[in-house]
Amino acid sequence: MSVNGSWGDPPLKNIWALEPGRVFLNHGSYGACPKAVIEEQNELRWRLEHSPSNFMNRLYPSLLKAVREKLCNFLNCHPLDLALLTNATSGINAVLRSLEWQPGDEILLTDHGYNACRNVVSYLEQTRGVKTVQTPLPFPALNESDIVERLLADVSPRTRLALLDHVSSPTGLIFPIERLARELSARGILVAVDGAHAPGMLDLDFCSLAECGVNYYAGNFHKWCCAPRGSAFLWVAREHQTGLHPGAISHGFSGPVTDSRYLQEFDWCGTFDPTAWLVIPSSLNLLSQLLPGGWQQLRSECQALLLQGREIVAQSLPKQPLVAEHLLGQLATLELPSGTDPLSLHLELYDDHGIDSWTTEWNGRSFLRLSAAPYNLLEDYEKLAKALGEVL
Repeated sequence: MSVNGSWGDPPLKNIWALEPGRVFLNHGSYGACPKAVIEEQNELRWRLEHSPSNFMNRLYPSLLKAVREKLCNFLNCHPLDLALLTNATSGINAVLRSLEWQPGDEILLTDHGYNACRNVVSYLEQTRGVKTVQTPLPFPALNESDIVERLLADVSPRTRLALLDHVSSPTGLIFPIERLARELSARGILVAVDGAHAPGMLDLDFCSLAECGVNYYAGNFHKWCCAPRGSAFLWVAREHQTGLHPGAISHGFSGPVTDSRYLQEFDWCGTFDPTAWLVIPSSLNLLSQLLPGGWQQLRSECQALLLQGREIVAQSLPKQPLVAEHLLGQLATLELPSGTDPLSLHLELYDDHGIDSWTTEWNGRSFLRLSAAPYNLLEDYEKLAKALGEVL
């Protein structure tokens, strides 16, 4: 694709199970899974239901080990460092609630963070006596240096951990994680990354991230890797795995250790349906084959589509784009006119115009967030721009 409104014939949207006739520009919230991956997951579910105890007791451990090895090739990390989860938020919970905090310890975060993860920090404030230091970042965001300098200005001798987004959920801003981690690590500060939107959108290399000073990293596969919902991971540097526990303490907490106590605890937190984890490699493989240039071309084309789509939609809004192009991947945010009710606008676009796009209030302002996924076309953004012109 050359951002000309066509990904080929038949269009790639046919690969997904999305509702025909509706414009879907909200991939960033819950993702969308290709039909072939859904079918494979359903086949695994039938195998599970056909013989539940044999599947869970004998097949699941070996299947999970094979999946983990494939995922580690995708993320360039060691299998003993990668635990699978149902969502990234549970990974951030596991990290923050496992650490031993002292009253007055400071957790550094930014005002671009995800609300669910901020709530974990608020919980620690109430129960452990930690202090939250939230750095307001420049918005419009035009360069990395402003982000780094403002965050480091809020570091104090009490700063114990920095919780950073890799890709901001409310704004789509890509943070310079490696640069930030190097600076923070040099100051003796732990670095935990909420990478919910990063896998698939960005080319992750955990050997490099570890060298830069990242200690903990949680990410989702259901978003830009298009795996089923309920597929996520927690990567933890080896030296920080001791004492780290999942939200549900289960069988892995006790007994002999085979490969890793950390993995034993996370791999089985009670009976659940593991099929979403088991088909993640199939989703990765499918996306890697959509275009001749594989993942690199797919990311590049989606970013180009997003930027052109953002320009089209921005023409229907009074304010200019808010994030520099080089700081965006497959998410972008545009400010809505003052006084716009985000929920009402979302419902009107969905019900009256057949458009699913996310609207939200952030820092007292109303925003529209755009996504660019392989199934989107330029005409999707044109339809949204036209609808906004009528509604607003």
